[in-house]
Parts: sequence; C-alpha cells; structure tokens
Amino acid sequence: MTWLLIKKQLYELFRGFFVDQRKNRSRSRTSTVLFIAGYRALMVFLALSLFGVLALALSEVIGMGLGWYYYDYMTLLAVLMGTVGSVFTTYSMLYLGKDNSLLLSMPIPVGKIVVSRLAAVYMMGLMYSACASIPAVAVYLHTAGFTIRGLLGGLVWIFNVSVIVLILSCLLGYIVAKYSIKMKRKSYVTVLLALGFFVLYYLGVYRINAVMTRAVMNAMVYGEKIKGSAHPVYMLGRSSEGDLISMLCIVAVLAAFCALLWKVLNTSFLGIATATGKQDFVKYDRTRASRARSPERALMGKELARFTSSAGYMLNCGLGSVFMLVLAAVLFLKGRQFSRVLTSMVELPSGAMAVIITGSLWGMAGMGTVSAPSVSLEGRSLWIIRSLPVSEKRILKAKLGFHCMFYLFPLLAVCAGAVWAFRLDPPTALLMTASSVGYMTLLGAAGLVFGLLRPDFEWTNEMYPIKQGMSVMVTVLGSMVLSVALIGIYFLAMRKISPILYLALAAIVVGILLTAALRWLFTKGCDIFRRL
Repeated sequence: MTWLLIKKQLYELFRGFFVDQRKNRSRSRTSTVLFIAGYRALMVFLALSLFGVLALALSEVIGMGLGWYYYDYMTLLAVLMGTVGSVFTTYSMLYLGKDNSLLLSMPIPVGKIVVSRLAAVYMMGLMYSACASIPAVAVYLHTAGFTIRGLLGGLVWIFNVSVIVLILSCLLGYIVAKYSIKMKRKSYVTVLLALGFFVLYYLGVYRINAVMTRAVMNAMVYGEKIKGSAHPVYMLGRSSEGDLISMLCIVAVLAAFCALLWKVLNTSFLGIATATGKQDFVKYDRTRASRARSPERALMGKELARFTSSAGYMLNCGLGSVFMLVLAAVLFLKGRQFSRVLTSMVELPSGAMAVIITGSLWGMAGMGTVSAPSVSLEGRSLWIIRSLPVSEKRILKAKLGFHCMFYLFPLLAVCAGAVWAFRLDPPTALLMTASSVGYMTLLGAAGLVFGLLRPDFEWTNEMYPIKQGMSVMVTVLGSMVLSVALIGIYFLAMRKISPILYLALAAIVVGILLTAALRWLFTKGCDIFRRL
C-alpha cells in the first residue's frame, strides 16, 4: 500500500510530463520524451553554468587542505537552492492534496499517506539541490584526485544535503500550514513573500562575486573560526571528505531530526489537512443602506476582485507595475548620476537618447498583460457575466479600463523620472509620455483582441491562460518586437529625420493602431464575446 501511494504521488508530481493539463488529455509519447529531455537539459545547464562555475571558483581552497571548508560552503548553496526550489510547493504537496477527502475516507493509515507525501517533497528537494551538489562533488574529485573514499563521502554528502532540504522544507511548510488556516488575504501574503524572495535573489546575485572572493581569500581565518565555534559544521565538511566518524555522527543527527519531523507531521497532518479555517460571521444591520454603484464601477470592482484573488495572476501580470515604481524611484534618486556616466561612456547623436528612452518605456509597458488572459479566466463561469443586464461593450471597457488603471500611474512615474534624470525638453517629454501611454493602452486593447480571437475556457489550472495563453504570448512578444523596432528604425533613418519628428510620427502611428483596435473591439469584438 505504501509503495502504491508513493507511486501515485510521484505521478502527480511529474504529471505535467505525461498529461497536457491545459486540455486535460494525455500527451503523445514523442511529446513526453521531448518534455523530459528538455527539462533534464535545463537542469544540466543550470548545474553547469551556475553552480559548476561557483564550485570551480571556490576549488582553490581544496589545495590548501580545506576540502571540508569547500563542502561547507557548497552545502549552504545547495541547501538554499533546494529549499527555495521546493518550499513554495511543499505546503500544497503535504497538506493540500486534491485527493485528501478520498484517501482519508478509505481504510488507509494516516502515516502511510504522510510517507507518500514526504517522498514527493524529498524528490522535489533532491532535484533542485542536486543541481548544486553533483557539480560540487565532481569539481572536488577533479581537484583533489579521485579516490573511493572521496567518492563515498561525496555521495553521502549529496544524501545529507537532500535530507537537510527535506527537513527545512517541511518545517517551513508546517509553519505556513499552521498560520494560513486563520490567515486572510492569502494571495497578498503570497505576493509579498514572492517579492521578498526576488529582492533577496537579486541582492545575492549582485553580491555573489564579492562573497566568493572573500571566502577564498579569508579561507584560513574562517576555517579556524568554524573549527572553534561551529564544530558540527566542521564535522559536516569532514564527513563529505570521507571521514567515517564524522559521517556516522552527521547521519545520526539527521536521523534524529527526521524522527522528530515524522512525529510532528504524523500528529498534525490530519488536523491541518481537514481544517477549513475560522469562519467570519457578519452581523446583518437592517438600518444600514446598501450602497449603489454604477455598472462601470461594479464591473471594475469585479475585475479587481478577480485580480487580487489570485497570487499567480498578480505576480505574472501585475509585477511590471512594481518594477516601474522601483525604476521611477531609482531615476529620481540616481538618474542624473547615471545619465552623466552613460553620456561619458557612449557617444550618441543629439536627441537619440529620447528615442532610446521611449523604446525602453514601450518595452516596460509590455510587461503589463493584465487584460490579455482576462477573457479566458472567465472559464466555465462565463455564463454569469453574460447573464448580467449589461452590454458586452461595458464588460470589455471594464477589462480594458482596469488594465489602464493598473499601469497608468507607474508608467507616468517612470516617464517623470526619465524627464528628470535626462533633462528632456518639454516637447520631447510630452511626445515620449503621450506615445508611451498610448502604447500601454494599445497593448491592453490588443490583449483583449487576441483573447477574444483565441479564448481558452477548458483549462484545469488558471496558470495556463495566465502564463501560456496565446493572447499573453502574442502580446508580450509583439511588444518586444515593436519596442526594438522603434529604436532600430530610428538609427537607420536618423540622418534623414529629427528625433522630435520621429517621436511625433511614432505617437501618430500608435494613435492610429489604438483607434483601429478599439473600433474592432467594441464592434466585432462585442459580437464575438456575445457568441462565446
């Protein structure tokens, strides 16, 4: 029974390779093979290009007799990679299985269900941590010389790292499970955690070279401190080199932690998996009058509620607005200093910088795809909005209006920051802002147009229309092409046209395309929406 449950859980973990979840049907054998081969190639590329390079940069300490220090440092990287890669899915794999009700209604011991869930969590953590641990062992054996003892220590180290990742992932998943039951607005918390992760990730990438250099240059000093004040960490490194006593001690300690983890999960799983959370009761007040809203505001409120109810929708389609606000703050604080450095390093024709900035603004506007999946996200609930006593034109206007409302202020903030940083003259600033705002509106309308032409209502997971929908891909790729074309065409024709005239023509073209898109959207688009 336990093996069958583990097999089922692993199949669910890798279900995307065998089943097209957007269409909810099995993939062909060729498609499955290509998906698996592509995923493996991606993992190998990540392992060699990132962690292999980091391991080579740190391998100098192996020649100093500090192989254990090398393994300790790579343990930190591997555990970080494995935990970050699996922590976002641990909670759902452990406690939010779609078959919880079915399994718990059958005569299956809870412990066996927990074992199968832990197997899936372990496999996920092992896949991510192996991207760092396998290159680390290969670099160590290449640098220190191949020995059976070194190979055995490396294999045990890979296993120890995967167990550490399992313990940390389950601990974080347990904490999230305990507090998420009573938590309101879980989507906001998820977005904030994801933003915090992005900030930490980019700070780590920015500082990685300095940290690696310091770790190599001060290896002897750090090594002595670790031996004195963090002896278990020293033993972990020694066990990775093949020291038998250290290996047995580390395995025993990890076994004790796993036993404690098992006891906690086995006793808490049933309560958390079946919890529904605390219900909030609202007292009805007859004296309180209902506040009436216009159809436009009600539809905009519906779009806002749909957007904020999904962390995936906010992260994938709304993250561009956060980047714009951050960029606007950077331009106001450090923009003029950056512009002086840029102009001293690169000689550009007069006025060319305004065109480059406008093209960059167009590219940032392409990050906003709020309207592109909005039609497909109606899904099987499309009949609800179609049954309302409002016209299709008002519905599409609300979707487009929400897109523009969400990105208008961040885009204007970036435009103001660019004008401040690069000291653009008023005509140039006006044309740049007008064309960028028009382009942002055009992308919102284009997302709705392609969403109406190629809707997808058969999805089983909302992330498919959000991340893989045809309207989203066409909108993003088209925006990239147009923003690059704006800059490229100018440099080809800059001897024949002034920057002001070029930006004016670009604004006119955007206005014509926007007019055509809006006319189609509110005529033929309404007819298509009516027949969906």
